[in-house]
Amino acid sequence: LLEETLTGQRVVQAFAQENAVTASFQRENEALRDIGIRATVLVMLMAPMMTVLKNLDVAVVVGLGAWLVLQGQASVGAIVAFISYATMFARPLRQLADLYNSVQSALAGAERVFEIVDLQPELADTPDAVQLKDIKGLVEFEHVYFRYVPDVPVLKDVSLTAQPGQTIALVGPTGAGKTTIVNLLTRFYDVEEGAIRVDGHDIPSLQKESLRQQLGIVLQDTFLFADTVMENIRYGRLDASDEECITAAKLANADQFIRRLPQ
Repeated sequence: LLEETLTGQRVVQAFAQENAVTASFQRENEALRDIGIRATVLVMLMAPMMTVLKNLDVAVVVGLGAWLVLQGQASVGAIVAFISYATMFARPLRQLADLYNSVQSALAGAERVFEIVDLQPELADTPDAVQLKDIKGLVEFEHVYFRYVPDVPVLKDVSLTAQPGQTIALVGPTGAGKTTIVNLLTRFYDVEEGAIRVDGHDIPSLQKESLRQQLGIVLQDTFLFADTVMENIRYGRLDASDEECITAAKLANADQFIRRLPQ
């Protein structure tokens, strides 16, 4: 909540929601405090509980041993030995109790790690996938059907052809499927029905890397790596020269404002 609020602080201020955000943060903060107090109390109880159990264990051994000694069924030395064994047995249990908090933290961290480890990888290349070389740029959608979730179709029987060198605009309201078409063309998803071809090749038959190397995409949400503007431009082709990066910036009408940036 804190990160989201700080990241979107301009929106919060633009809509004068400071009081509502502060109240929301106060509620979440109080809930977190209560949970933290309960967790700390439980953790701090572990050590005293183990101490009580250890002392109770010794008391039972002493009481039972005293009765056995009075009955002539055990010697004082044997009882002292059992008391020593009971103390030795309780020591590692006490150490485990002291580690309980660390174990719980480790389990929580492991749960988050395994959520990522267990994620299924994106669509894989087929063993006989071919490289896309010397691309001309003929793109064909043939009766394409696709949905992200069942019973909510996004694309229904979409067919289109983009000729090499042709400029096409996809226009429509939010949710019409414009971004989905790009996601399918870059093979972040596979179609349910129909086919998408580039220069006559079905996209699933192509190596993803060779396909994506032929595509230039400007995403809706801009993301910049913590590096220079030059290196961010070069990210699409790491072997590009500085002159090629500057030329690309000029083609994108970005060269002038880039030169006005500090340093």
